[in-house]
Amino acid sequence: MNNETACAIISASETVSDLRKEFICAYDGLHQSMLKSPLPVLLFVVVVFLVMFLVQRAANIPPSSSLIKNPRKSQ
Repeated sequence: MNNETACAIISASETVSDLRKEFICAYDGLHQSMLKSPLPVLLFVVVVFLVMFLVQRAANIPPSSSLIKNPRKSQ
């Protein structure tokens, strides 16, 4: 199996547009940088846990005890 990148393969083709070549080469560079450094993956995991925590906290809002005892008093 060749270790050629998608950018090298697409750049060799004459039928592919320049915009597509630039996009694939940029994606290839991003992919390679994510493989070399674990920081983006760790940041992604931390953000996912933060969002999960916020959604859980927002879903478990306890009802106010003053509204339950005297519902007409608040109006």
